Amino acid sequence: MNFYENLKKIAKENNISLNQIESDLGYSKNTLYNYKKKKPNAERIREIAEYFNVSSDSLIGVETDEKQTPEFSVIQRRAKELTPEQQRELIELMERAFNKLDKGELHLDESDDF
Repeated sequence: MNFYENLKKIAKENNISLNQIESDLGYSKNTLYNYKKKKPNAERIREIAEYFNVSSDSLIGVETDEKQTPEFSVIQRRAKELTPEQQRELIELMERAFNKLDKGELHLDESDDF
């Protein structure tokens, strides 16, 4: 896949429209659509990769990281929006959940007091 196709795929996986990305990054309307026919410069690739917390290589189709699922990308992107204190609290919460999972005390199909 080319850059534009990869971008559309990542945007869809994250439930974000190209228009929203353009707005968030301060790009003019149809900037991203124009990459259907022309290649973006390195700075744009870097900005968009950073926005989604993916590698530039994955955007241009050089590599695919099997471990970097769309769900994991969403978690990373959302975690960046938190304050450092909120990030620490989230890590502690996740560690408690993983410990319960490891002990068989938590099943993801059950609701818990999170």
